[in-house]
Amino acid sequence: MQPFQSAIESVVRPGDVVADVGCGTGILTLLACRAGARHTYAIDEGPIIELARLIIEQNGYADRVTFINHLSTRARLPEPVDVIVSETIGNYGAEELILPTLRDACRRWLKPGGKLIPQALELYCAPITWPEAKPDLSVWREPVCGFDFSSALSFAVNQQYPRRLSPQHVLAEGRCYCRVDLTPAALDGDALPRIAGTACFRVAQPGVMHGIGGWFKAWLTEDITLTNSPLLESPTSWGHVCLPIAEPLPVAVGDEVEVTLRAVGGGGVLCWDVTWRSVGGNPKRSAIRTSRAGWQHRNACVRCRPRRRRGWEWKAKCNSFC
Repeated sequence: MQPFQSAIESVVRPGDVVADVGCGTGILTLLACRAGARHTYAIDEGPIIELARLIIEQNGYADRVTFINHLSTRARLPEPVDVIVSETIGNYGAEELILPTLRDACRRWLKPGGKLIPQALELYCAPITWPEAKPDLSVWREPVCGFDFSSALSFAVNQQYPRRLSPQHVLAEGRCYCRVDLTPAALDGDALPRIAGTACFRVAQPGVMHGIGGWFKAWLTEDITLTNSPLLESPTSWGHVCLPIAEPLPVAVGDEVEVTLRAVGGGGVLCWDVTWRSVGGNPKRSAIRTSRAGWQHRNACVRCRPRRRRGWEWKAKCNSFC
């Protein structure tokens, strides 16, 4: 929470009006009030807003806070605001729909020249071994009371799994595959900023690759950042996202892995495509597609056709129903 405290203290000025979108227990609202905000609108839906009310009353700032029990997209404010602050950052960065949420808030509430916290997200990924000794997918490979449940594997492999990664799970140095600006100018277009990118890796430690891990680095201001990198000595309250491949894959130092990711549904769902090539060997590909609900699309996939790349003939492994 220290980075958010520093960012709010550097951005909020005495007399400012602030909107705290997705306020939760109200910690960012409290920080804005202490930084000198004339008034703060604490916005969240459900019982959590009543807990925020109790905490803020206990700390003596209730007279400077309006509590709004609605989704921010349905909330109406009686005045424009100088600063919008939000901690709706997911494990990989965008899955809590921070892009559409901030775009709506910015368009309806933010004064000209107003500020947003955070200002940008950098999205990182790396090939990983699964955090648990027995990966989640293995349950579908084993009989249950003598029955074959292996048909569920094709669905399970298309899910995003929230897990907590440590340095020993990361098989290569993490790389940023996408930076998303959250400034008013970047959010003013007809379409949301695109979340998509490709990152290439060289395996740094041998192991079994079960999939791809994802995390974020948030630029709260131009010089204040927050990250949930699995390499941190002290973990944050955020976990990480794990995106499986269909079959565990032994990898050696020097192997090459290429990952392409794309978010749909405002950032809530990721599609991922993984290509692996051993040292001196042929490439192998695992293409994963997900729908909004996490299930696979039934449309034909060109990735299942034989291709030629860099002189090697190879057939893509696709987990779509095609």
